[in-house]
Amino acid sequence: MKHLFLLFSLVFPVISVDLTCPTTPITSASQKGSFPAAGPSLFPANYKCGIQFQIPVGQVLYFGIQISLDFFTQDNFTIQDSTATVYQFYITDKEFYAPPTFALAQISTVSNTSTYYFTWEYRSIAGYTKIQKPTGSIVPLNWTANTYYEFTSPNDRVAFHTGSFKQTTDLSLPRVYVYDGEDLSAPFVGNLQYFTDKNPVSTGKSLTLVNFYNREVQSYGIANDYSTISGFDDYSFMVMTDIDWFVHELALPGTETAITYYSLNTDMSYLTFLNYLYPNISGQEVRVRALTPTDRQTTTLLSYNPDNTLASLPQQIPSKVFTVVFHQCEVYITVRPLPYTLWSQANPGRLGYIMSPSVWNPNLPVIPQYFTNMTSTSKLKFTFNVPSVVIDEKGAKLRIEVGSADSSPQVIEFNQTTVNTGQTVAHGSYIATSFTGTTSKSSFIMRMI
Repeated sequence: MKHLFLLFSLVFPVISVDLTCPTTPITSASQKGSFPAAGPSLFPANYKCGIQFQIPVGQVLYFGIQISLDFFTQDNFTIQDSTATVYQFYITDKEFYAPPTFALAQISTVSNTSTYYFTWEYRSIAGYTKIQKPTGSIVPLNWTANTYYEFTSPNDRVAFHTGSFKQTTDLSLPRVYVYDGEDLSAPFVGNLQYFTDKNPVSTGKSLTLVNFYNREVQSYGIANDYSTISGFDDYSFMVMTDIDWFVHELALPGTETAITYYSLNTDMSYLTFLNYLYPNISGQEVRVRALTPTDRQTTTLLSYNPDNTLASLPQQIPSKVFTVVFHQCEVYITVRPLPYTLWSQANPGRLGYIMSPSVWNPNLPVIPQYFTNMTSTSKLKFTFNVPSVVIDEKGAKLRIEVGSADSSPQVIEFNQTTVNTGQTVAHGSYIATSFTGTTSKSSFIMRMI
């Protein structure tokens, strides 16, 4: 894999120096060095040199790089790491960190117009601070200097996936390095782009990530217990900012794929669009579950097939994180992590659910009180039931009010735990639902029929 960077013209002072290529590997005994030893030099045509470096565990090899070359030249400077990943450098690149246990710096020229110079320094990473996170964690990849993350599973391998909040490929992922174990003394298994493209799973119960560069990375990462995603034909992680997130997803017959969605800026998202490309094929389904796969929230909170989708959208999802499973279907899906006015419009025949945030995230110690109001310009028949109300605190209640400007409202209240309340029919131009429970154990689920 090569990582390419921009090309420009830059000129360094050039002096006549010894360009003899070292023939023996360089070790940490030298601590520091440079090539050419005397400074930047113009290299002759058809020059080739490969310098090997041995890097001990517990250290990282820092390269400082200076390059000047013409835009169309075939001359190049590369560094290969111990996973055989090759990084190609141009004049905008000033530094590189090579992890254990091997690196190969190579200069190759066709022309006689390029100037190269690089320094190296062996640096100890023994003083880096470890931050431990369990599987199920979602973290930004911009962490502070001299720190690293260890992701640990209690009894499983660790799978790690990334999502860019820019909706583009994150070219900064090669700056994050992955170690297969508990800390930076574990085997280096590649940069994060290489690791996630190849097989993003640890061999043991821990996985360690570090960013030596201290530069911005436009991605978040999610760690999962491998067994919770290994059954999916494909799994991905979507980090949402303040725009609609549109995805084309394919799960072949007999398979399932999954996406975990994470909203950066809000605790409320809306499923606004779901279109089956082949609606006449039986057995297709899209299922929405709470939190991450590792949280093992196996209960399907929302389920869609080609027959019920149109009347059930938009659907509110009051949570920062949730997982969508696609069962042997090909669909287009849009999730909106922004306020959505169509949610508040009451339409004839509308289906769907209204749920408290505690249903979607039972791990939160405090839940905000919930309110939503659906309105219409004309009177409608509202048909609904309440499969579940859980009251775990004194004074909490669920209140459902249906009414209109020209009539008294019909009110239903629940102030104790209740299940399967039966079907209710009411007429009006609005239906307002409020829930005053604020603990994670208080919840309600209401279904529009």
